[in-house]
Amino acid sequence: MTIPDKLRRAIEETADVEKGATVRQDTSVSRPGKSRNHTLQIRLSDAEYQQLVTVAGDEPASAFARSVLMQCIADGSTESLRLVGALRDALESTGYELTRRGVA
Repeated sequence: MTIPDKLRRAIEETADVEKGATVRQDTSVSRPGKSRNHTLQIRLSDAEYQQLVTVAGDEPASAFARSVLMQCIADGSTESLRLVGALRDALESTGYELTRRGVA
């Protein structure tokens, strides 16, 4: 079994990337825990997940979902806030308990 050229190049670049080398434009680097401390977990059906992946295109689905959610919050528009509220309500209706860290 041979390793595809693109994967082989990525493996060869790993050590340089971990040392902070500039990453090629076609490479996504994820550094969990470096700048974000919290994880939001939601469950999607296969169809919902496929829709998300399709809309996200080349961007990782989780990064796309985060950017959309944060843009809704940043916009501050009534419609965006309604969507965030609908997400909260949907999560709570399925038994999730949403709390803020440090708030009783």
